[in-house]
Amino acid sequence: MSILGKSNRDRVYLSRKFALDAKLVKDSFVLHIDKLSLNRLPKDSGCILLCNRPIGVIEELLIDSILPAYLSEKIAFYDNPFLSSNEGIRDKMVLNNDDCSTEDIARLKNQVNVIFPAGVLSKRRNHKRAKVDGRWNRQTVRHIRALGLPIYPLLLEARVATAGRVLSSFHSVHRTTQILVSALQAEKNNATMHIGRSIDQRQLRLCSSEGQLTRLLRS
Repeated sequence: MSILGKSNRDRVYLSRKFALDAKLVKDSFVLHIDKLSLNRLPKDSGCILLCNRPIGVIEELLIDSILPAYLSEKIAFYDNPFLSSNEGIRDKMVLNNDDCSTEDIARLKNQVNVIFPAGVLSKRRNHKRAKVDGRWNRQTVRHIRALGLPIYPLLLEARVATAGRVLSSFHSVHRTTQILVSALQAEKNNATMHIGRSIDQRQLRLCSSEGQLTRLLRS
């Protein structure tokens, strides 16, 4: 079964402790973030981090491991089926694809909302041998508009060399997790996080449609 659902084998596999977790990520990556990036984020209010997917699947764990505790404890992610067995990250998966209620908006305004608008997995163009963003989820763009928080572009630079050829294929949750765990155990990699300046609020206010906002954010 594809990542759109879980087979019985996936459920059994993900119920075990042998899965993607923060310890595996910390043991497999040398994590970096520059001080200038941290100083850009508000300490006493919420924000939106708009992120890329250089690897696929594990970026939530990387971000949660790199950010200091005072920011990590406020993080809100979308559901990621590959990390659903991880207790530490599962409690932070509070964003969903439904329309946010007034209560949800009020709660999320005080959190660090991490959004991957192109989805869970990176796409690969084989003829160019390059990773590219998939189609942006329109619901995440609606959430961005509804929250009305400062938006910061977050660039993750990371790769898992031995897994790069297969992660963009349409494997099951079970198989993709197995591939990643094996790759992370076999090699040591660097992961660097850069946070840019917040996107100009005047430009955001000029966007009268979701399409205009999407084009601005993608630029």
